[in-house]
Amino acid sequence: MTAERTVSSPGVTPRDHGFPSPVSVVPPRGADTGPRLPAAPPRTASPLPLLVADGAALLPAALVLSGAQRHPLLVALLIAVSLLLRPRETRPPVPGLLEELPAVCGRVAVAWAAGAVLWAAYRPQDALFGGTELTGLGVQAAAACALRAVVHGRRRA
Repeated sequence: MTAERTVSSPGVTPRDHGFPSPVSVVPPRGADTGPRLPAAPPRTASPLPLLVADGAALLPAALVLSGAQRHPLLVALLIAVSLLLRPRETRPPVPGLLEELPAVCGRVAVAWAAGAVLWAAYRPQDALFGGTELTGLGVQAAAACALRAVVHGRRRA
């Protein structure tokens, strides 16, 4: 038999025409049967959940700061720098967490370095030192990865 198959015509009985079974030819599956409607564009994921996850990741890291350093202005500065460093290019709808890990850690490191420099220029007596900065960086990077994993898991579900 060829790539085509034969089936009896739907809705017509052989007795109506007076000859044995009429046959119609059905094209094989996957064959081009003519013009089709264009496929709908893929739905892009909203960046808002990732923005919230990145902003919320700084809150546990702010607990690392000492009493004088835990100023609302410093926390707001770190959140603003973290959110401004987000990439603007388009990405696949749900990238893997390990694909994002270097970028997330890099953005967090730059945010803490820039925040420490700007805070030292504003309040030199409450400047952030290396240990505080590295601990805050590590806590924020871990929280950001955990929150982003939750967002990506929800998108996959």
